Amino acid sequence: LSGATIHNVNVRGKRGNIVQVYPGVEYDFVPNTLEVTKGDYVHYQWTGSNTNPGNNDGQGKAGTDRSNVVLQGAQVYPEGRGTGYGSKPVKGHWGRSYPMHLSNVSFLGFSKDLMRNLAILDNHQFGGEMSELDDAGTYFDLGPRKVTQSGVYNYMSTRNNNFSN
Repeated sequence: LSGATIHNVNVRGKRGNIVQVYPGVEYDFVPNTLEVTKGDYVHYQWTGSNTNPGNNDGQGKAGTDRSNVVLQGAQVYPEGRGTGYGSKPVKGHWGRSYPMHLSNVSFLGFSKDLMRNLAILDNHQFGGEMSELDDAGTYFDLGPRKVTQSGVYNYMSTRNNNFSN
C-alpha cells in the first residue's frame, strides 16, 4: 500500500443523548462523508464498549456501544452538492436517516459480501439480538479495501440513529 491514498473511517462519540454525553458527542463517523477515487483504499475500523452508563439512552443492550455502516437512502428532495465534490457522483443522501437496501446498493464498488459484513458485522461474540447488533463484538476492523468506484458516499449506522433528546 506504499504510495496509496488510504481513507481511515472511525466512529467517534458515546452512547446517550447530547446531555448525557456532554462534553463529548453523540455517535458520528470520522469522516462522515467519504470522497474517493477509483484505486484509493478505505479502512473501516472502530471500537465499541460494554461499560457505558446503564441509564444512557440508546438502542440495543444497556451499556453497550455498537456501530455498523450502510449507505444512506437515495435522494428524495433537492439539496446543494457543495463546491468540493466536482463531477463525482453522490451516493446516498446526507439528508436521509434511512438506509438503502443492500440489494440496491453500489457502495465503493465493494462486493455484496463486504457490504453485508459492514452492515451486520459477521464477527459475533456475545449471545445477543442482532437486530440491534448486540451480538456484534466491541471491535471491528475490515482492513484496507481497494475502491473500484469513484464517488462521494454518505453513510450511517442503523443502530445509532435514534433521536433520544
